[in-house]
Amino acid sequence: MGQAEVVESGGKVGFAHYSRGESVATKTIDEKGRVTLGKQFAGREVAIEATPEGVLLRYVVAVPADQAWFWSERWQKMEREVDGHVARGQVTTHESPEALAEHLERLDES
Repeated sequence: MGQAEVVESGGKVGFAHYSRGESVATKTIDEKGRVTLGKQFAGREVAIEATPEGVLLRYVVAVPADQAWFWSERWQKMEREVDGHVARGQVTTHESPEALAEHLERLDES
C-alpha cells in the first residue's frame, strides 16, 4: 500500500504520494525543462519514465553492448538456477582441468 504526505519545499506545500517509502520533496521544473535534485545525485545516470502517476526516475548502469547478453532475462534466470544449485551444495569440484574434461565427456556419453 502506498503512502501519502504533505510536503513543504521552498515555501510551497504539495501533496505527494509514493509507494516505496523513499524520501519525497517537491521541485519546480525550470523554463528549460530542468530539475535540480541535489549534490547527492550528481553524476548518476537515470532513466526517465512517464507513468500515469507522474515522472519516475530510476538509476541505471550503462552496460557495454558486448556484455548485454549477461543481463537478458533468459541469462539471469539461468544465473538464479545456478545460485540455487550452489546454495544446496549441488556442485562438483575437480582437481585439474583434465579431470573436469573427463567428467564432461562422461556426461556426454550418458
